Amino acid sequence: MEAREITLAVVSNSTVLMATSIIADSFVDAPTALPDALPAMNPGPTVSETEAVTCAENATPKQTPRRVCAAVIDDSYLARREAETLARYQIEQRDERAPFFSRFAASVIDWLLVTVIAAGIVFLLHPSKTILHDVRLLETAGAIAVALSILYSTFALTLAGRTFGMKLFGLNIVNARDGFTPSFFRSLLRALSYLFALAICGFGIFYTLIDDERRGLHDHLAGTIVVKTVIG
Repeated sequence: MEAREITLAVVSNSTVLMATSIIADSFVDAPTALPDALPAMNPGPTVSETEAVTCAENATPKQTPRRVCAAVIDDSYLARREAETLARYQIEQRDERAPFFSRFAASVIDWLLVTVIAAGIVFLLHPSKTILHDVRLLETAGAIAVALSILYSTFALTLAGRTFGMKLFGLNIVNARDGFTPSFFRSLLRALSYLFALAICGFGIFYTLIDDERRGLHDHLAGTIVVKTVIG
């Protein structure tokens, strides 16, 4: 009886050991396989790949977008700029200075033009009266002529560098320093200085006769000079 129980115990122990061994072998030897339903994992970039991308970005220069400013440039503006470029007069050459007679004649023509326009304006305002026989109308015409002369000279010099009378005699007014067309403020200063030169008994005008550069008092005050238009 005891021998039978010992035999059964040994057999049962052997069976348990065999089962345990089989189960252990199944866990150790069986290959680990992921199911096909799981998505493939994409590993992140390695250190070398990251460094390569950074170097590539640093090596490629970043181009700044160009700024384009839309502008309208007409033919008259281009012609004026070309004339200003060609009109860099050599002030030091004495043969480029405008003669006094041409300047005086151009001034007379400009004043006649302004006077006729002023008289026409007064006539339109008072058509039934005669200007020559009315002192008040003469004063009004004179004031209008002065105002027109300032506007006429300022805008003519700013836009063209000369008045109508100067164009007839081939004269131009330029900056004494660089030879370019005067700006608006410089042209306005010259127009006001010209009236001052006339107001002191014309001394500022006739000062041109004794000046080395043939510049009047108004030219010195405005920093301008009258030169010939012909470029040699």
